[in-house]
Amino acid sequence: MQNISVNIRRLRQKQGLSLRELASQTGITPSMISQIENGKTSPSLATLKNICDKLETTIGQLIDDKASTSDQVLRLTERKTMHQKEQGIYIELLTTPDPYKQMEPLYFTLQPNACSGNEYRHYGQEFLVVLKGKLEILLNNNKYILNKGDSFYFNSSTPHKYRNLSKGNTELVWIVTPPSF
Repeated sequence: MQNISVNIRRLRQKQGLSLRELASQTGITPSMISQIENGKTSPSLATLKNICDKLETTIGQLIDDKASTSDQVLRLTERKTMHQKEQGIYIELLTTPDPYKQMEPLYFTLQPNACSGNEYRHYGQEFLVVLKGKLEILLNNNKYILNKGDSFYFNSSTPHKYRNLSKGNTELVWIVTPPSF
């Protein structure tokens, strides 16, 4: 999470934005952005996505801003992770950062009762496949229950949120296009 904090501040300053300017553009308070930049709090995925959109970057680039177009193999031990501990969500990036890639494959692990919290809505499309457990997706107020082996495809502009219905961890591969992580 330290890389994210440092890189948010670096990008904000590089673009000549004050805390207040970024706050007004994202709808996040200046004190919250300051706490994120100082590593005192971990932003939710929705908050982080909103900041990334305004800074014209991706979460993957914030985690490790060394973009590479030549690395095609990413070893299990080299994956970058993002933890939403308070939400019980762990996300691993399945590719190296690359500003030219067209999709972002992610490996999600959702602890029991973990949920996305707020609804998400953004440009793009998403595909996921459940590898273990049971997932509920609310898509425009329609409820879908997915079990191991089930897959789901939808337009990201449709309001959506999710939660783990399993008593254990639910694991899935989630692909987002265009990349936002």
